Parts: sequence; structure tokens; C-alpha cells
Amino acid sequence: MIARGDQDWATIDNLVADRRLERVAPSRELADALIDQARRHLATAAADVDVSTSTA
Repeated sequence: MIARGDQDWATIDNLVADRRLERVAPSRELADALIDQARRHLATAAADVDVSTSTA
């Protein structure tokens, strides 16, 4: 486990204050859905790269 220093927490607090980061309730179901969505996004991007390089 990585210990977070005061500077790390200050950075997080600043991101929250700037509304670039949002505190949310933990949800395993939502986390799994977002990870699945990210995997599909990466697979699509990889397929686009394959098509682009094979037709160039």
C-alpha cells in the first residue's frame, strides 16, 4: 500500500475545489461498469489503429 503524503491530499483537495474531481459514494457495481466501458473504448481505439496502419 502506498502512503499518501500531505502534498497528495492537498492536490486532491485542490482538484475537488476546482471542480475537476468529484467525491462520490463507493460503488463496486459502478466501478466495474466504468472499467468495462474503458476496456471497450481501448479495444475500439486499438482496432482503429490497426485499420489506419494497414491502409496507410
